[in-house]
Amino acid sequence: MHFKSSNFTIRPMNVYISENLIDEVKFINYLGLTIQSNLKYNRHIDKVVGKVSRYGGCFFALKGILPLKVLRSLYFAFIYPHLTLHVLAWGEAQPSILHSLEVAQNKAVLNITGMTSASTSYSDLEILRFSNVYKLRLVLFIFKQLNNNGIFAPLVLQHNWSHSHDTRRGDSLRLPFSRNSVTHSFCLFQGLRLWNSIPSCFKCVTSLNRCKTSYQKYLQESQNGPAE
Repeated sequence: MHFKSSNFTIRPMNVYISENLIDEVKFINYLGLTIQSNLKYNRHIDKVVGKVSRYGGCFFALKGILPLKVLRSLYFAFIYPHLTLHVLAWGEAQPSILHSLEVAQNKAVLNITGMTSASTSYSDLEILRFSNVYKLRLVLFIFKQLNNNGIFAPLVLQHNWSHSHDTRRGDSLRLPFSRNSVTHSFCLFQGLRLWNSIPSCFKCVTSLNRCKTSYQKYLQESQNGPAE
């Protein structure tokens, strides 16, 4: 696989192993993530949309048969894992690509509650919209690195302001300088930027679980989401 941006042309190249020509591919599935040569994730997102839609249809059939509490548990067992698997890699895809996923999630929660308002369904079920699921994962990613619990800790800590006294920057982190839009979509850049925007009360908690619980509650209270 040749990794390149969509507007970049490379010279054809043959790769051999033990005199056997290796076929070139445009995408490959690796540990549940569909990786494309153009560094986009529309194939993976299409796959997630298909799974969310399929399980959402099952909820429509089970509505009225199983209690709402059980249906909510099934949502977190069968849909939520697909929304979070490797989401740090693909969660910053273009809105036009993610729109179909948001629509599929809306239909799934509506099938669970039987309501006509997705906003009310998310609120009653205490379920985060996908955009907030991604934000939660980003914040937890940065929290883990800053507390030396992640393998990318050295990479994140190097963006900490190296001042021993208080400054106006407070607990914010430096963003890596780049004019490349691809770099801006990486989870490190998005995570640092989001970390700088959240209230300080979520940054000074002592454990990952407390950070997750408090920030998730904050997102649930503040999410409005797109119109159904």
